[in-house]
Amino acid sequence: MARRRRWGCLSVVIALAVLFGVFAVADEVARRAAEQRVQSELAAQLGTGASGKGSLTVKLTGWPFSQFLITNRLSGMRLTGSDVTLSHSGKRVVLQTVDADLSKISNPLHPDNAVIGTLDATGLLSWAEASTELGVTMTGGQGDRLVVNRTITLSGTTVPILISVVPGVDATGERLTLSDPQASFGGVELPASLLQPVATAVADQTHLPSVKGIAYRSLTATSQGLQLAVHGVDVALSSVR
Repeated sequence: MARRRRWGCLSVVIALAVLFGVFAVADEVARRAAEQRVQSELAAQLGTGASGKGSLTVKLTGWPFSQFLITNRLSGMRLTGSDVTLSHSGKRVVLQTVDADLSKISNPLHPDNAVIGTLDATGLLSWAEASTELGVTMTGGQGDRLVVNRTITLSGTTVPILISVVPGVDATGERLTLSDPQASFGGVELPASLLQPVATAVADQTHLPSVKGIAYRSLTATSQGLQLAVHGVDVALSSVR
């Protein structure tokens, strides 16, 4: 009798293990299918740059994933991409790279109605793209400095102008800052006391693209471009495409 009970318990354990395995496989199949659909929807909404060589990869997180089919809410998503186009207020900006962690996403399969509970993302704006957007040629300097090289012609003579600053964002995450300005005119260094008021005025007149629910955490000059980091709460996906 005891042997039969042991075999009965073992049979139940085996059956539960098989059922769990089947559920896990089905859950993973559903996850991959949803990843492909979300990836396709986002690629169509965001675009992958004018070159057509961009990419976008979506990884859905959280287990069991199948609960999403009932709640229409994803616990998490990791998004990475290159040459990704963002549109805002009629302007289009191409980010060379994007890396984002999203959580508590509702209506993820319908971008027009999707809302991201929390978002933390970084993006790289190449110097070529940044120069086009702002209308001046910019490059990365030593450390985290942004460098602008320009020339003017005075009495038939070309005079070089070199300007460099450290870009950033203020504590509110809404305004651009330009600190530690340095400049030379025809090889002559200009005093910092004259430069900082000008840098502050330029920063005040430069408006960072604003999206409801998103604040800038940092803006850093690198050798490849401007690296920005943002944090968002209750962000409508339709507002960032």
